[in-house]
Amino acid sequence: MKIKDIGLFFAGAAVGAGLTWLFTTDDGKELLDKLKEKAVDFKDELDDSLENIKQAFDDSNNTESNKS
Repeated sequence: MKIKDIGLFFAGAAVGAGLTWLFTTDDGKELLDKLKEKAVDFKDELDDSLENIKQAFDDSNNTESNKS
């Protein structure tokens, strides 16, 4: 995954959040609570993904060093 792809992903997430905010029927506090919950969920998923990437990278390096 390239840096450009990650940037596009975050831009799409921001646009989606903005559209949700514009078209929602919830009042402000309910909307903020939902957005905060979604942000925490997203952060948790991102942390998990980064940990998986790190583990895969470490495993790859260990495999390469064992071949030497």
